[in-house]
Amino acid sequence: MKRILLTLIFTAVAFAAPPDIGSPQYELCKALEKMSFRYRDLGLVKKLVKKGADPIGECPGGFYPMYIAAERGVAPVVKYFIEELKIPVDAKQLRYSKSTGQYSGYTPLEAAIRTCNTGLAMYLLKKGANPHIVNLRDPLEEVIGEIYPEYKKALIEAAAYEMKDRVRFLVLKLYDCLMTVGLVIDYGADPNRRLSGNKTLLHVAAARGLPEVYEFLVKYGAREDVVDDFFYTPRDLKKKNIGDDPRSHPYYLDISLVYELLDEWRSERKRK
Repeated sequence: MKRILLTLIFTAVAFAAPPDIGSPQYELCKALEKMSFRYRDLGLVKKLVKKGADPIGECPGGFYPMYIAAERGVAPVVKYFIEELKIPVDAKQLRYSKSTGQYSGYTPLEAAIRTCNTGLAMYLLKKGANPHIVNLRDPLEEVIGEIYPEYKKALIEAAAYEMKDRVRFLVLKLYDCLMTVGLVIDYGADPNRRLSGNKTLLHVAAARGLPEVYEFLVKYGAREDVVDDFFYTPRDLKKKNIGDDPRSHPYYLDISLVYELLDEWRSERKRK
């Protein structure tokens, strides 16, 4: 009976009807989709919530307002939901796998990781967000396998054309991505957790030829001797795509500032 009830609950959540066009719920969803860390209208959000909009209710597309706010980087709205409305930081974390020991669900932290939003990720982790969250794609894998390489490619192109302002912007974005990954690992995420094909984050960094990311993950506990389904270790892929010494790679990015900031934040946590 308990299993049947749980199945009915999850089915109801998965197939919840989208909000009616023009309803407070619909208007809240659409308003948040237009916001960003530069443009946010907290007053409008509060007005729509008073009219009945639910921060964790259904939105068109299957997400929910609190998640959209996190994905758009609208930190004041996320903080309003958590601190004033007392919405649990992992309110939509629905599933737990006994076989992997991992949780899945589109939580605000998952959105902050995927967007390399270090400040929001730190806030959510301090509020108790679960760092073990994964979905069909591990958000840390998405950062290291897709988002970081895209920024890195853009940085190399900008440097070639001597676009100094863009270079500075992209370097900061890369720093944000690594700081976000480091924070999540510091709060308990396993740097050696298995991804598809039994690879790890270090396999991904080595396969994408990211020397500073490889060095960073090793420093944060990633193992070089883990074998994937194709019998490759990260060390094998590193030798092929990076070389023996990551720092001698022509596109190695100095990330000493990232290490300094993460060390500083770690020391601050220990003092508290």
